[in-house]
Amino acid sequence: MPYELETSEHLDRIFAKLSKKDKLQFEILTRKIKEILENPQIGEPLKGNMAGQRSVHIRNFCLIY
Repeated sequence: MPYELETSEHLDRIFAKLSKKDKLQFEILTRKIKEILENPQIGEPLKGNMAGQRSVHIRNFCLIY
């Protein structure tokens, strides 16, 4: 079952700024999001008060989903 990405208007604006400011970072982020949509289990499971969520590292930041 393929997953879909739902974003807020705020996140859409952030992506638009990132695509202009740092194209490489935007491409890496886009690729990683596509990988997550295909296989959501690729991230590292989080513990404690963030249990039930996963994270992946993308260059110099961590994406939590």
